[in-house]
Amino acid sequence: KRVYVGCFLLLVSCGFVFLTIYINKRKSIGWLIKKNLIAVGVLFFVLQFLDVKGWVARYDLNLWRENPERQMLAGFYDEMGPAGWPMLIEMVKSGGSGQAIELARTQYWKAISIQIRRSEEFSWPEYEWRTCRLRKQLLESNQTKVRKLNKKSE
Repeated sequence: KRVYVGCFLLLVSCGFVFLTIYINKRKSIGWLIKKNLIAVGVLFFVLQFLDVKGWVARYDLNLWRENPERQMLAGFYDEMGPAGWPMLIEMVKSGGSGQAIELARTQYWKAISIQIRRSEEFSWPEYEWRTCRLRKQLLESNQTKVRKLNKKSE
């Protein structure tokens, strides 16, 4: 969320720059509105292609690698969604212990069980390349345990 707040503050800063130019150069109000709309459009256009949650997950994973005793917020893994799955996989496979690892294990198995059910009900309108790639990585991360879960659900 902080990354998006930073993007919003960047947008506000652009607005102030445009406002300063508008006042100093005596531009028209139409010019000011046009420039602000272009800035908003560019920001939205750029953000739709960036994997911001993936960046945040990788950054937090690197912080965790430096300090495995680092505390993670309980809702953090849920907020990350598919972008956080590679982080969960690595944390669970590390074989460590601690509050962060236990929380990661819980969320890992929760994500796997949900994705197994979702893969059975998958429909083409909900296809997203990045999410499907991450779902495949999640489900393949530990095939033997996934098979056990499949047998239990049958």
